[in-house]
Amino acid sequence: MSKDIEHHYALIERLTHQREGNQLCAAMGQIINELTGANYIKLHFINNESNDLSTTSDGLDNEQSLLSCKLNKIDLDIIKTLDTNTFDSEHPFIPHKAHTVMPLYSDMSVLGIIIINKEVPEKHKALLKVTLRIFVNQYTLINFCMKDALTGLFNRQAFDKIMKRLIDGKSMPSRRTKDAPGDWFFAIVDIDHFKQVNDKFGHIYGDEVLLLFSQIMNQSFRDDDILFRYGGEEFAIALRNVDEGTSNQALERLRYNVENFDFPQVGKVTVSIGYTSIKANNMVTSITDAADKALYFAKENGRNQIHHYEQLINNGSITATDYASEDVELF
Repeated sequence: MSKDIEHHYALIERLTHQREGNQLCAAMGQIINELTGANYIKLHFINNESNDLSTTSDGLDNEQSLLSCKLNKIDLDIIKTLDTNTFDSEHPFIPHKAHTVMPLYSDMSVLGIIIINKEVPEKHKALLKVTLRIFVNQYTLINFCMKDALTGLFNRQAFDKIMKRLIDGKSMPSRRTKDAPGDWFFAIVDIDHFKQVNDKFGHIYGDEVLLLFSQIMNQSFRDDDILFRYGGEEFAIALRNVDEGTSNQALERLRYNVENFDFPQVGKVTVSIGYTSIKANNMVTSITDAADKALYFAKENGRNQIHHYEQLINNGSITATDYASEDVELF
């Protein structure tokens, strides 16, 4: 085997070895640097809701990574001139002044772009073209494994990874370039009397409620807020750059939107919500436990309401040891 082919296999193996999105992106940045000499390597994905190019929702674990997903003026100027309808999967290297744009294709649709500050050397174009496809396939596979099959929200596996990142103090990039890193709040949402929905109408309508509810969640929060299906009829939200007042306002919007939606066959559905602040270096279990306690207070006091854990502690409504979940009848 020639050294060139051996090196090519090594690059491909480096990508397929990754099992986490941030590490995969960082590895791709290193490979592009090796093949092109570029030191300005920017990754931007298509926003599925608006079909616009914006920043990826993933951050990069390695802060020294060559690849970045933060938008700046150069990226914005390039993106404004791009017409995704003219992209050609067979010729994925688009010169743009002193930069090269490389579209990322998934099933012949554009997933996003990579911008670099170099031309791609002719001798490496074929290899980089294949490597880009492998990167997209691996990223899509990882992303699929992180999503709940029914609702499309992040699943419990993704929850554990993302929450650990947040409490470790690692920021998640924002789609809004003017946002400065701020506080995060965490909420657990439970659909009231969901067992009765399944018992009365069957699991098909129960699944439809879950699906429609997830769509209401997506419509009720900003792109930067992170939504999870926590398990069963429980959902979770990580709210970015908020204080207690604005987090309560956002959660009230969700509660109101659900209460005023007519679910086919089922009719009216309500939700109970408990939330807390995300404190750096806390255990994930302590944050979820605090939100759980506020949720169970809402359940025991009439449902269809929102409660803030720290506020309940401060006003003496609960203590830190009150409302263990096994003591409360939810349904």
